[in-house]
Amino acid sequence: MVAIDDRTVMAMYQSAYSQAQQSGMVQTQWFTPQPQQPVTSPAETPVAVAHRASGVYAVGGAGNDYTLYSVSESQGMRKLVTKSVDSRFTPAFASGLVPCADDGITLFGDMDDEAKGNGYGSQMLALLTWNVKTQELTQNTVTTASGEAQRYVGEESFVYGEQLTWRSEDTHEMIAMSMGGDVEIIDMRTARITDSAEPPQTFDVTFDVGKGQYGIVGAGDFAYMVFMPEGGSNDDAKIYVHRKSDWELVHMIAAQGALNDLLGNRKELYPTVFAANPNMQWN
Repeated sequence: MVAIDDRTVMAMYQSAYSQAQQSGMVQTQWFTPQPQQPVTSPAETPVAVAHRASGVYAVGGAGNDYTLYSVSESQGMRKLVTKSVDSRFTPAFASGLVPCADDGITLFGDMDDEAKGNGYGSQMLALLTWNVKTQELTQNTVTTASGEAQRYVGEESFVYGEQLTWRSEDTHEMIAMSMGGDVEIIDMRTARITDSAEPPQTFDVTFDVGKGQYGIVGAGDFAYMVFMPEGGSNDDAKIYVHRKSDWELVHMIAAQGALNDLLGNRKELYPTVFAANPNMQWN
């Protein structure tokens, strides 16, 4: 489910395989002031949704083959083109809509370096950029300032999204955060990392727990990193408020009481999705 604009939310559901269509099926439901009935279309399960001036687009697929779709309230998902990438690509988790730069939809994820197995450096960060005008698909390895591929251990999970970007005349930059709290700031036009940051929270290893994970959400000029300690830890949950343009920490909120228990996985309920009030200001 993604927010398309202030008045529209779109939900997408995977339906049963259709023998008649020889395809998987996806149902789209638009929630608007005057919503229409759900529409079911033959399509790959979407891994990304983007909203541009020319319309709403989705990308589905896995591995080496991906399909670009246009999406509308009345027609559902309509296939535009299928493209193959040179190296197997695994998309990261998109928090809401994915970013756009110029005429391109940006997908962030990783490629495997099979020569390194599952050890250090086996995972190379990557961008797929799909130009919706020309339908050209470009695959780029994310590189450091020195031009080297940015690598991670094994299968690290990342989060990114349109609300975790900012733009100026010179840059179109996005924030990608690992579940462990490592942050990479990437120029979407060049696939070059412009800044990196380590996790702000150190874990309490008194009971040999030493584990936790982060969630992240963007709103307005700020990004909110939510630290969630593993159940049984003495650590408290915290929310770190960063300004997106320079990644400066402008505020830290220490969770207390029931909120701390929820975010600290001490209850039967587990938080999965976060939202931030876009009207909050921290200057």
